[in-house]
Amino acid sequence: MLWSPDSKYLLVNLGFDSVVPMYAPEINVIELATGETVLTRKHTNGSQDVHANAIGWMNDSKRFVTAPADGLLCIWNLEGEIVKVIDIDDSDSEAESKSNVEAMIMIRGRDAAIIADNYHKIRVISFEDEESK
Repeated sequence: MLWSPDSKYLLVNLGFDSVVPMYAPEINVIELATGETVLTRKHTNGSQDVHANAIGWMNDSKRFVTAPADGLLCIWNLEGEIVKVIDIDDSDSEAESKSNVEAMIMIRGRDAAIIADNYHKIRVISFEDEESK
């Protein structure tokens, strides 16, 4: 769970539940003033639900980031639309498996994050210009 930078919303990643595998992993945005869930979304790959490995708020509190288990970073608006998709996979060979975000920490005051992937690579990625270091 993450508070939005303006403290108006709570972003909840229900993630993967190994105890109840038929449970649909969802991402919810809850408005704190009313306690209402204003948005519920999930990632799918065909008919299969895909859990998000990480979530984070953009600096404006009007967009948030999800990192589903498919090597992508998705930026959503509060209307529930994906406004940008960034592929973090930088493998040179098709024989290699895709890079996936395992952990993500947003950098306060910037639309950027520090991410760690399944290859133990740590990088800083800017969502404004997609620069990665």
